[in-house]
Amino acid sequence: MALRRLLKLACPTACAVCLAAGYSLARQWLGLGLVVLVWLAWLFAANEPPSIKLIASVGLAAAGLSAGASPLWMLPGAALALASWDLAHWEKSLGGGLPAEAERRLERKHYACLALAVGPALLAAVAGQFIRFQIPFGVLVAVALLALLGLDRIYSWQKG
Repeated sequence: MALRRLLKLACPTACAVCLAAGYSLARQWLGLGLVVLVWLAWLFAANEPPSIKLIASVGLAAAGLSAGASPLWMLPGAALALASWDLAHWEKSLGGGLPAEAERRLERKHYACLALAVGPALLAAVAGQFIRFQIPFGVLVAVALLALLGLDRIYSWQKG
């Protein structure tokens, strides 16, 4: 329960820090102000649908990229917005009808799946800023399909 509250605050805050750093380094002050507004919405507008906040956060990341902000900040900001959205939906889906031990076990599995989704995405975003090579489109599609198949296998393993 304490971990859930911590993550509910930490993910949107880390998202806002990443986006704010990107906008600050690009000297885009209007974007920085919008990041603060969206961050406040994540923290204090619990009744608002998390999808609207996700769209706003990812939109700010995309706008920051087009305004010249570093992808090194914007991509992790978007990934953390997705994690924030997932955690908001997760909290609503629990409902409190399960025994405490079953809820903790289910929660641990969910956080492991979330880490498997967000962790490699963050690593790929950071690595993509430093590694440059060209891959033919067909090979890229095959690698993407293999990655999806691997994630499906990991998810099936986690579920079972």
